[in-house]
Amino acid sequence: MKKSTALQTILKSAFAAQALFIISASSPSVTGRMPANDDATVDITTDQTIRIGANIIIYGDGATLAKAKDIQNNILKNWATDSDGRPWTYFDPESGQRFKVEISAAVKLYQGKEKQKPEYIPDSYNPLSRNNYIEITTEPQFRSFVHAGDEGKWAAVPYYVDTYAHEFGHILGFDDRYFDVGRTSYTEMGWESNLMSCEYGSRVEQRNIDAIVGKIMSQYRVTDLFRNKLQIPRDTSDGYIYRGALNISRPNL
Repeated sequence: MKKSTALQTILKSAFAAQALFIISASSPSVTGRMPANDDATVDITTDQTIRIGANIIIYGDGATLAKAKDIQNNILKNWATDSDGRPWTYFDPESGQRFKVEISAAVKLYQGKEKQKPEYIPDSYNPLSRNNYIEITTEPQFRSFVHAGDEGKWAAVPYYVDTYAHEFGHILGFDDRYFDVGRTSYTEMGWESNLMSCEYGSRVEQRNIDAIVGKIMSQYRVTDLFRNKLQIPRDTSDGYIYRGALNISRPNL
C-alpha cells in the first residue's frame, strides 16, 4: 500500500470514529447522549420544542437549602419565560420552523447537605459529568463569577437582585455586556436593557434566546450531517430528533 493511500485510510477511519462519537448526541438509539463535561443538556423534540436544562450543585459556608431555592427561583424567574410571562420561541430561518423554547435549572446541595466545604470535588474532574459546581460564600461584598463555564463562586448576599440569573447566563455561554474602569462598571452601548449588562432591572431578551438556540441548531445540523454521511437511520420513536449538550469552556455569546 502506498504511503499516501495508507494515510488516507487512517484519516478516514479517524474521521469515522470521531463522527460516531459526535453523532451520539443526535441518535440516542446508537449510544445515547454525547459523553462530555456538559454545562447544560439540550433536547429537540418532534413537536418542535427545544429544552435546555442545567444542574447546579452548591457548596460552601453560604450553601443552605433556602439559598438553593432562592438561586433556582431567581434563575427561573428570568429565564423560564419572557418578562411578560410568555413562553420563549425561536424562529429558525433555515427551516422556516418556529420552536418553543424551555429553559430550566435545578439547584441542589452538594451531597444533599448544607454548608459542605470539600477540599476538592471528584465529579468536577469527571469528563462524563453534567453538573455545574458553584461555591456560595458569605464573604461581604463578594463579586460573583463563573469560570470555565461550569464552576464558580457566588455571593450568598448578591450585589443586585438578579445576580444569580446573570451568572446562570455565563453557564449557558453568555459574555458580560459591561466593562470596568477602576471600581466603576459601564454597560456596553446597546445592551442597557439586557440581563448580561450591569443595569438594575435588566432582563433576558429575545436576542439571548436567538443566540443560544441558533448555536444549538448549528450543532444539531453538524451532527445530522455526520449521521447522513455514516448512513445511520434517524429514529424519532422516542419523541426526540436530537439529544445533545452545551459544553462551554468560556463564555462566547
